[in-house]
Amino acid sequence: LTDDYAERTSLMTYRIIFLPLAILVFGAGAPELVKAGGDGLAGYRTMGLVCAVLFLVGFGVAILSTRSVPSVLRAAPGGGLREQLRAVSENADFRVLFALGTSAALAGAPYVAEYLRGSKGLTTVLFVTLVAPAILLVPAWRALAARRGKEQGFRWATICFLVGALIMATAGRTPTGVVLLGVALAGIGYAGLQPFP
Repeated sequence: LTDDYAERTSLMTYRIIFLPLAILVFGAGAPELVKAGGDGLAGYRTMGLVCAVLFLVGFGVAILSTRSVPSVLRAAPGGGLREQLRAVSENADFRVLFALGTSAALAGAPYVAEYLRGSKGLTTVLFVTLVAPAILLVPAWRALAARRGKEQGFRWATICFLVGALIMATAGRTPTGVVLLGVALAGIGYAGLQPFP
């Protein structure tokens, strides 16, 4: 969409504002949709259908709102979609890393809530605590990038995320307030880790 350094940061800022919002809606809303659908298989089908519709709406908005924007390509992409998917599917290490990373990230909040804190109801609170700082502080990361550069911002975001993750690692032995502080720090760091690379 753009080859301008600052504009790319601006576009990523909007992306990162909506990404945690989607995580919040799906992460906190999915269990409620399962309950509303009658739990069990019927509940998961209801949740899957509602989420699919919301995904399609989001994709449609993205496509329609950028259809008149000219493409900026510095070089022709290497291979078509089929070739790119084949390259990814042939890389066993990437597949394992992707599966583990995605599974760990998505299972983290329910695991901490139910098994380390003994409260299923805490799952929604953890999602909100992770996502709210991410949504609110993305503009601050953007301002830091404008003032100090993206590399400096990436360093600070990494440190913030690491400190939050280390605090979260003690979730089975520390008070809930400390765990929530760690989750919030991880959310703040996450908001910076997304746009800077």
